[in-house]
Amino acid sequence: MPKDEVYDGVSSQDEALDVDGMIDIYNDIKEANISNPKGYQSGCNGNIATECIIEGLTQFSEIYEEQDIDAALYGGLATQLRALADSGDILGVLEPKAFGRRYTSDIDVLVTREDYPKIVESLHDYDFQGKPNIDSKKPYIPGTEEIIKNAEDIDFSDYHEDYEFVLPIPRAEDLVFTKVFSPIGNKDGTRHDLNRHLNRDDLFHMDEKELDQIVRERAQNPRESLQILREFGFEPRTI
Repeated sequence: MPKDEVYDGVSSQDEALDVDGMIDIYNDIKEANISNPKGYQSGCNGNIATECIIEGLTQFSEIYEEQDIDAALYGGLATQLRALADSGDILGVLEPKAFGRRYTSDIDVLVTREDYPKIVESLHDYDFQGKPNIDSKKPYIPGTEEIIKNAEDIDFSDYHEDYEFVLPIPRAEDLVFTKVFSPIGNKDGTRHDLNRHLNRDDLFHMDEKELDQIVRERAQNPRESLQILREFGFEPRTI
């Protein structure tokens, strides 16, 4: 199974489209020992409707708030949370054609170089066994400081009673850039996210001119990054 995963065996098309029902579906899948896409040993693999993912996000939220860390989430979970914040429609986000089949095993975190030691030290004080891995060891993304600066602290308890976390979520344009600043290869999950970002106006508030400008200013190879976006129907400006 690909490391960056979209699981085809899940469907809630015939289930009642309520949040608790969806959470039950995805927890059943987790109990069935669906393979872990990145090989982590946490045993947690899912999306924002999965209990262990919710627990991990809650735990990281505590670290973020208690340690006053300059950080921003990115990756698959941040994409789902951005869609939830932009649309306010949790059922739309969890619907199978959106992110109901999108799975991940880690919480990707952008953190400043100055705060990296602080976040690593804080993680030792928490038990993440059975929860998603906290991955803050990614290669440096151009414009990291700007992405963190423009991230929005969002209280997700406004969207569901189980979401007792406040997390820093980048703008949709910045999230897309983190997915195309370098070649994405055959990462199914990343391609899934890009397709939704660029073709689901009902879920994301996307300023295409702003995205185009960000790519041209930050990307190490803007032409290559824009070509990736073209694969998903994005039409950059021609001047």
